Amino acid sequence: MKMKELRQKLKIYGTLNNEDRLNILIALYNNPGISFNDLARSVKIDKPLLAYHVGLLRHVGLVESRYERSGRKTTKYRLTDQALKVLEELKVIEKIKLPRTVA
Repeated sequence: MKMKELRQKLKIYGTLNNEDRLNILIALYNNPGISFNDLARSVKIDKPLLAYHVGLLRHVGLVESRYERSGRKTTKYRLTDQALKVLEELKVIEKIKLPRTVA
């Protein structure tokens, strides 16, 4: 593994050293394309704190978002392919009890 790849992995794992952020990833795994408000309800985190955690996860490339307009502007969140690989590496996916829904 090259030094650059190692640094990126360490950055990702450092970001995941937080229970709230792991819960966010699990919620996104189970509900791809979930809106910000629904995500806040799902993980039971105040919106400002959720915005902070999602921002960190986006910064390291684990979460992506897209804007939709259906009556009103909504941001939808989902995991990146990199996030799925990391969850598999950490064996988190095996421990998730809820079946994954497809958006």
